Amino acid sequence: METLAQWAYVSSSTIARADFAFEVRRIVLVSRSRNAASLLTGALVSSTTRFLQYLEGPPDALAAVRAAISADARHGDIVTLAERMRGERLFSGWSLAYGGQTQFGERVIDQLLATGLGDPVDRGDRMVLLFRLLCDERRTWA
Repeated sequence: METLAQWAYVSSSTIARADFAFEVRRIVLVSRSRNAASLLTGALVSSTTRFLQYLEGPPDALAAVRAAISADARHGDIVTLAERMRGERLFSGWSLAYGGQTQFGERVIDQLLATGLGDPVDRGDRMVLLFRLLCDERRTWA
């Protein structure tokens, strides 16, 4: 069994609304290729103001992508919601699942950032449940 690192975060988008759809599509295309090459898997939800992402994979590869995201000018105010080690993938087969912008995502992000949600493990579990729910209901994910 492999040892995988997991990281879940939310960030503010610094992308102009007029450019958001184009820039996010570019992020998704580059990320899918980079993640596949690095053996990373995960999912991304966005609104026009924020990103919510879950990534898992080899610790060194995840650390490199985390550093790249932290240095990316399109992300601001990055807040780690959960990070831990695991023995199994939750999103095997998806280098990056993305279903487009969603107002639902904005509400969920607000809830995840609200106080009283419990410890980071609980928040991470809630995020995984959210992504799995969206993946089951939104067949456009690839």
